[in-house]
Amino acid sequence: MSEQQAVNITKYQEPYNALHNFADGRRYAFMLHGHEWRSASHLYHALMHAAEDGALAAQIRDCEYPEIARAKALSVHLRNPKYWQERKEDAMRLAVLCKFIDNDDLQALLLSTGERLLLYLHGDGYWSHIKGFPDSNVMGRILMEVRALLQQPGQAEARLMILLGQFREQLHQIR
Repeated sequence: MSEQQAVNITKYQEPYNALHNFADGRRYAFMLHGHEWRSASHLYHALMHAAEDGALAAQIRDCEYPEIARAKALSVHLRNPKYWQERKEDAMRLAVLCKFIDNDDLQALLLSTGERLLLYLHGDGYWSHIKGFPDSNVMGRILMEVRALLQQPGQAEARLMILLGQFREQLHQIR
């Protein structure tokens, strides 16, 4: 699929900015494990530290804005970065899936993209699309994966249960 037909997802460009991980948490918050999560970014960054420091993960969860949650998470050195590197994409899948399962408006917006390529444009060399680098756009690929799950009744919920099982202990550490 060509980039001309693609949907560009940026923090500021409507209408698809709501699909971005830094989208307004007051509108797109979701519930998980008895807590409100203001964004997928909050959950992702809390999971980054949950196994090592549940109190820090709770502070990340409670940050007012996703940018602050990210900054707080990245300001603390991980004791086991290899462990996180192996799990970070599944942590993002969990966070993104929770966001869309819990919000009908966001589901409709994601599904409205049809089968078009989703290009996540955030300026990050790992998660974002970088023209000419086929392994980039990890976040765009995760969004397309979630879109495909939402198109099949029961599949999104089934995948969510698997991911919750993988992160059960970390979620219990977040107080």
